[in-house]
Amino acid sequence: METVKIILEALGGLAIFIFGMNMMSEGMQKSAGAKLRKIIGHATNNTLFGIMTGCIVTMTIQSSSATLVMVIGFVTAGLMTFRQAINVTLGANIGTTITAQIVAFKVGDYAWFFVFIGFIIYMIIKKSKIKSIGETIFGFGILFVGLNTMGNAMAPIANNPNVTDLILKIADSSPLGILFGTGITAIIQSSSASIATLQNLASTAAADGVTPLISLQGAIPIVLGANIGTTITAVLASVGGGKNAKKVAFISVVINAVGIICMAGFIPQIAQLATFISPAGNALSTISRQIANAHLIFNVIAILIFIPFVGIISRNIDKIFKDDKIRKIDDATPQFLTITVLDRPFMAIPLVQNEIVRLAEITKKMIVYARDAVIKHDEKAIEEILQTEKSVNILHKKIVAYLSELFATETLADVEGKQVTGLLHMVADIEHIGDHCKSIGECAQEMVENDYEFSDIAYAELHESFGRVRLMLKDAMQAVKTGDVELANVIIEEGETLEKMESRLRKQHLQRVNTKTCDPSYTALYNDIVHDIRKIGEYCYNLAIAYVKDVSERSE
Repeated sequence: METVKIILEALGGLAIFIFGMNMMSEGMQKSAGAKLRKIIGHATNNTLFGIMTGCIVTMTIQSSSATLVMVIGFVTAGLMTFRQAINVTLGANIGTTITAQIVAFKVGDYAWFFVFIGFIIYMIIKKSKIKSIGETIFGFGILFVGLNTMGNAMAPIANNPNVTDLILKIADSSPLGILFGTGITAIIQSSSASIATLQNLASTAAADGVTPLISLQGAIPIVLGANIGTTITAVLASVGGGKNAKKVAFISVVINAVGIICMAGFIPQIAQLATFISPAGNALSTISRQIANAHLIFNVIAILIFIPFVGIISRNIDKIFKDDKIRKIDDATPQFLTITVLDRPFMAIPLVQNEIVRLAEITKKMIVYARDAVIKHDEKAIEEILQTEKSVNILHKKIVAYLSELFATETLADVEGKQVTGLLHMVADIEHIGDHCKSIGECAQEMVENDYEFSDIAYAELHESFGRVRLMLKDAMQAVKTGDVELANVIIEEGETLEKMESRLRKQHLQRVNTKTCDPSYTALYNDIVHDIRKIGEYCYNLAIAYVKDVSERSE
């Protein structure tokens, strides 16, 4: 029973540690999400800059696995090249070593202080960003509560000969240590958690009360294994994805596997270097820092090995992977939405914005078709309106479903919740534009069937009006793509004059009717078309308002 109690306490401590680490990561993402998005968005083909990007992002969110999942999502959506993905992946391997360094500082004595301070900030402060900082501090404290729990559970292990014999067998065999580290990390899907557990175990005194339960040389193979085990998350995220997703997962495995192959024969030398750069002191007090430094050394060397080959790899890796089956991606199929980043709103939101811009581009074609249908009596344009409207409706539903799933993750900060609400309004507005284009198409069909003709002046006025609302939609999406709030405000000002435009067009038509220039029997049809054009403009106006008030970064 005593052994079972020890095991349960150790597992409970591990669970608390992982929970705290995830909470800290979520808090950091909520408080610094926009900045992280900009950092990743500015990733370039420059290797050193890409490595810095991956390092900074991973240090912030405390998870290389999470960074890789985000990279896979961006590459799949076409927002990041594979060359950029390799660079960010290399940087993520360095960034992930920060957790082990934090653990080695042994701030466990102050764990409950951080828990208390974080809790107070989280519960009392109402401002979302400050609240997220409180969540981060609370998670940081919980992390060390878990470590303390694990440490207390492991203390009796030193007196259990069966357990110590097993540990010694693993530590004495480098291949076994690598396999053990790989297996454990693959199961819990966190190299930070497995290495923190190793640091805690190594810091436990053996039966003599002086020697660490695991030596540095015995711990290093487990560290090496943990680095390859953590890539399982990226591999799982790539399952069902396209070729680019599989390429990113593959390269993350290769980087660590090649690093292990190159360094497995130099474990004594790595141990000496880790000891040299660590503070002096007795073995028990320094082993945790030495393990953290060994982890850092491995990842730095692995990156140095790969840097000269980044260009070659990015150019030739397609030879390993066969092209995806050629499939036509129609208008109704989302091109940017990916489920791999759903639990990271600061990444998912810009993907939705890109998909909404794409939906607007499709709808913008409908405005052109509507114009040609009315002015040129183009029956093919009428058919295009009907077909495109079906695609718009389907894509609209898929975007709404994605945003609903984003809400369901319960990971949204207050600002992000506001942005998602704004995006829901925007995608609905674009779908309504499609509805009014369809309505105009039906009017055009009636004109064709009854051989109705407006006057040249009426056609010129309609042509100008179609051009006006099409430009409004184009500018609205340009504002979304570039973050140009001033351009959005121009559209809002333009939208406030739409009612006057409709009134002016109706009056001018009535004047033509009075002068016998236009047939009075066409009046209702003409007014319907003018009203639909005005409604299209109003929805462009609504798009701009939703962007300025809810979605843009200035709205935060």
